[in-house]
Amino acid sequence: MELDVEAVNGVGAGFVDVAEALYDAAAKTRTLEFTGARAGREYASEGTALHEGMLRIASVLDTWSASSGAFGESVLSATARVVDTDRAHADDVNRVDR
Repeated sequence: MELDVEAVNGVGAGFVDVAEALYDAAAKTRTLEFTGARAGREYASEGTALHEGMLRIASVLDTWSASSGAFGESVLSATARVVDTDRAHADDVNRVDR
């Protein structure tokens, strides 16, 4: 089996990068201060609903970030294990002729 370590690690690192971007987006979303009081007397319930919706979006972004980061780290870890195992087996094979 041939493994393109650089390509696979690139994919794993990409997921880690996405996780960081999602984390930042969640943090920025939480700082939005649009609430019922800011919407004005005529639109207080809509403002509150918008604020609650943005908090739900931030929560989903946090979950998505954690999942993407965990997946990316798993890919990187698995690639490292494959490389280490392959190297160990190659060393074993090389010792057979000695």
